[in-house]
Amino acid sequence: MRSNVSSFEAVRREGANGRLHAVGAIVKKLKDEGIYENTLIVIASDHGDYNGGKTTLYEGGIKIPLMMHWPNGIKPNQTYDELVQNIDYVPTFLDLAGVDIKKKSKSLDLDGVSLKNVLDGEKKPVHEHLFFELGFARGIMTKDWKYISVRYDNQSLKKIEKGIEF
Repeated sequence: MRSNVSSFEAVRREGANGRLHAVGAIVKKLKDEGIYENTLIVIASDHGDYNGGKTTLYEGGIKIPLMMHWPNGIKPNQTYDELVQNIDYVPTFLDLAGVDIKKKSKSLDLDGVSLKNVLDGEKKPVHEHLFFELGFARGIMTKDWKYISVRYDNQSLKKIEKGIEF
């Protein structure tokens, strides 16, 4: 029987299967060591795929899946449909470790916010907007809107006028 799956799709699926196997191996090791129940597992995408806009400020480059699993810390089957960003990881991990990030915020100078309340089931947004920067592109995103601006420096504009790729 012939498959209708493209070779690209087959490679993508194989990669996903490999990652699932790797996560399974980690979970097994955590269970074998007796620390699975109190370990936060975080799985995030590497900013989309090349066909979906990887390395851009478009949806495929900045709107990616994030999964967190912690048997003793997160109720199962929860979803959170608000904005979060990788800058929120460090404040979250420090907060979960008992570091008073509000007290230390001036010395730590963290851009993100702790997601501890989200992990506890809070559904309120932790961000009203997010900022992004990639090369000459800058963007701001809310839950419903996104603005992207590309502003080249003078040297790059001269190259563009001459038809030079960079």
